[in-house]
Amino acid sequence: MLVLCFSQQLFRQCNSLPPKIQIPNPSRNFIPYFLLQTVGHHSARNVYACNVRIGVLSRAGKVEVARQLFDEMPTRDVVSWNAMVTGFWQNGYFDDSKRLFDLMPARNVVSWNLMIAGCVENERIDEAFGYFCTMPKRNTASWNAMISGFVRCGRLEDAGRLFDEMPRRNVISYTAMINGYAQNGEIERARALFDCMPSKNAVSWTVMISGYVENGRFEEARKLFDQMPDKNVVAMTAMITGYCKEGKMGNARILFEEIQFRDCISFNAMITGTY
Repeated sequence: MLVLCFSQQLFRQCNSLPPKIQIPNPSRNFIPYFLLQTVGHHSARNVYACNVRIGVLSRAGKVEVARQLFDEMPTRDVVSWNAMVTGFWQNGYFDDSKRLFDLMPARNVVSWNLMIAGCVENERIDEAFGYFCTMPKRNTASWNAMISGFVRCGRLEDAGRLFDEMPRRNVISYTAMINGYAQNGEIERARALFDCMPSKNAVSWTVMISGYVENGRFEEARKLFDQMPDKNVVAMTAMITGYCKEGKMGNARILFEEIQFRDCISFNAMITGTY
């Protein structure tokens, strides 16, 4: 099944920290170095450039370099803090991420959403729910992140309860629940929810088609695939897998040839089906 990912853009100004701090190793009592005090004016353009750089370094696994840059910034805004908090848990330093979050001089809804995502990624679903319940204000992304976390941990009833309580749902909310039902073999509930979606996107169609294939309901998958308005490589690959499971290698090959931009998953599906 598809893994639903949630991303947000970050912005809000906060207090800053002193420059030229000696950097210890991650998880080795570095947090006391983040002393909360205001320093002089720093160009917003420079802050933005540093924030971007922190994100790039963190995604490249260079979290210590990112942290050093964060330490040396004369002025930080909430984006700086969010980027560093995320960088820690993305690189396996979840407890450091939590401590830095606790020291943030100001938080926005994105800050809280990022901590929920970090908890989910580190399989700490109860802590994620703790942040969700504590946050002063939630947006749709907050609810979606928590629902997807419960689905990921197999807690479908909890996910369904939150889905029902949501003040406003979007296509991601519906798709997350459809994904959860399909993963747990409740394909009829998945289809019922799919049919009542106010709007669908390519991911919604693909999740439902994949759910049918994975639950051994290939004929329903084929019918739904024929109705799909804009077929993508993921949906086509799911159907290739279904054809292979049904022993219809000729159909699988024809569909494979129709994929304009094939990826490794498409090739693997076709190769696996031939053996």
